Amino acid sequence: MNRIRELLREPLTVNFEKADISEKAGSSRKAFIPYRDSTLTWLLKDSLGGNAKTIMIATLSPAGVNYSETLSTLRYANRAKSIVNKPTINEDPNVKLIRELREEIQSLKSMLSVRVVYSMKEKLHESEARVKVLTEEWAERWGETASILQDQKDLALRKEGRGVVLDSELPHLIGIDDDLLSTGILLYHLKEGVTRIGTEDAVQPQDIELQGPEIIAEHCMIENEGTVVTLVPLQDALCMVNGYSVTDPLRLSQGAVIMLGKTNMFRFNHPSQAARLRKELAGQGPSANINRRRSSILHSSLSMTDLCRSMTDLCHAISTDNLALSSPK
Repeated sequence: MNRIRELLREPLTVNFEKADISEKAGSSRKAFIPYRDSTLTWLLKDSLGGNAKTIMIATLSPAGVNYSETLSTLRYANRAKSIVNKPTINEDPNVKLIRELREEIQSLKSMLSVRVVYSMKEKLHESEARVKVLTEEWAERWGETASILQDQKDLALRKEGRGVVLDSELPHLIGIDDDLLSTGILLYHLKEGVTRIGTEDAVQPQDIELQGPEIIAEHCMIENEGTVVTLVPLQDALCMVNGYSVTDPLRLSQGAVIMLGKTNMFRFNHPSQAARLRKELAGQGPSANINRRRSSILHSSLSMTDLCRSMTDLCHAISTDNLALSSPK
């Protein structure tokens, strides 16, 4: 019997010795599995507890030598059961609403096949009409957006960090609106040739129609010839560039602040001129960039003054409304 026990113990001893040798060899190599930094982990990040339904299969071994691994696997599986994912479908809210309404229509139709009720028919017609209106509005909105992008072929959108940058290849004016309640961005392209600026009641149709104090019917023209853009005031119109009154034709430069009348302010952008100046400033070092920023701050001082004036007017209007509401009738 002792001989049999020795024969059975000998293979186990050899296996343990091999295991020790392999462990020592593995420890000398210092193996490392880059689970968190691996490409597979990034590809499967949504499936590993993200926006997805995840199914985990735990593999166990009845062998005694795998006791610790089996116990660790069971503990991990027990912890993993407490993780609850609630995946959501990424879809447009309008598309989701239309899909839900169509599902409701199908449900109502199936109910009508069993028992016809007048109220159900009326609800069905209302749902179908609502789906039609929503679909038409959505298609019209996207069609209008596509038409604008098709007409303005020189415009391009690009993402920069968390913001969106609107690029244009043509010289253009960007509205600097001092109205605190305004939330839009106004951009006027300056086409090749002459761009007329005035009011809607002018005898000759104006390319850019403005309103406000000191804006006359035919206020000014902007001539775009090649790389030269010139502002031409008309009929003693009130025109100012960088805070100075302009009565004669003036060549515009990149970043110029233009005031037409008393309330219409624009910033002039010339993409090709800006690209050339950017190259020149790059060769002059960081001091040129500092001077450029200082110049832009000086040019924007006029708009900040108007902004403060608008804030004062707005606060005065709010206080007047509050007094009117609080006064006894």
